[in-house]
Amino acid sequence: MKTNIFLILLLITILGCSNKKNVSDNSADTIVISMEEKVQDIEELDSTMFYNLEYTVLETNDKCFIGRINKLIVYNDKFYILDKFQAKKVFVFSKDGKFINTVGSLGQGPEEYQQIEDFTINESNGDILILSSLSNVFIYNNGGEYIEQKSLSDNATFLNVSSYKNGYIFKNANPNNEEYLIFNYNKNLKFLNKSIKKSLFKVNFTPFFNPLLKYGDNISCFNIFTNNLILKVDSLVSKKIIFDFNGKEMPAEAYWDSQIFYKKQFTCSYFLDAIITNNILLSAFVYEGKRHFAVMNMDNNKVKIFEESKWFPKKILFSKDNFIYSYLEPSEFMDNDYIPKFTKETNNYKLESDSNPVILKYKLKTFIIDKIK
Repeated sequence: MKTNIFLILLLITILGCSNKKNVSDNSADTIVISMEEKVQDIEELDSTMFYNLEYTVLETNDKCFIGRINKLIVYNDKFYILDKFQAKKVFVFSKDGKFINTVGSLGQGPEEYQQIEDFTINESNGDILILSSLSNVFIYNNGGEYIEQKSLSDNATFLNVSSYKNGYIFKNANPNNEEYLIFNYNKNLKFLNKSIKKSLFKVNFTPFFNPLLKYGDNISCFNIFTNNLILKVDSLVSKKIIFDFNGKEMPAEAYWDSQIFYKKQFTCSYFLDAIITNNILLSAFVYEGKRHFAVMNMDNNKVKIFEESKWFPKKILFSKDNFIYSYLEPSEFMDNDYIPKFTKETNNYKLESDSNPVILKYKLKTFIIDKIK
């Protein structure tokens, strides 16, 4: 009898460990940054804070007309551009703006996706992964040829994906039955673990920017609903940075009820954009109805805040080799006196009001970084 009880207890223990082995608590050091305090000492942001300013006019025709750029990846001297809502596909352009091809297609066929949420590129082999609805993924080679389709999860609803050296990180949507936000898969899309418990409140908003940020060889997650950044979510040990607005942040219920959000958008604080470049976190946020730009040193957690001027692009898309990539609509680019400050990438494409968006490329000047050393 005692032997039977012992075996039962042992089995329960083994099963319990088995269920938890794929869950990581991401043991994290927590750092709190007082944004209200930092915003009291601000400077105006202008073009003198950047250098190596370049712009690229993208080829525009019926085969490559982009409604809006939702994501940009620069890989092997090519622009990979996601238009999620209008064209609902990924476009590929050369670095000088020439249209090359599209990846994937919308439809009901066996090699077609019904919806596109996000995409990423496997940097080891160049394969392109398109994330569709119901956590389905479609894999294409770098030339855009279809390879395979996989379904990753029955419970989670993935909205974002990013690749890193060991595989892929997927971010789960908040309003569903799955308890965790971050799912880690290897290069062959085999599930490894999940981490970071989701917010307790319901969310009915799509984040304003992709929350999965490249940080060296790792991935970090910026949760705009709770104003925190968790570094290296693919690792078992990470660091959590909380941006504290001292009660002036957008309330949780506003991310469920859009009417509340629109009423409070000029009085509450919330993040609009973020990337990590050269160990510097660049983020855009609203404080008391005005857009601000924050520069944070990831080594010492020092922060400098600037008030955005008309000059600064409204969307930060990507960073690579210390360059920052943004975009502007042609009319914005021509109206705001950008052209004299930027060098044009050599091509024959004329910039007109109905052209594709303009890709901007620039670096942050050293004296800005010196302010947060």
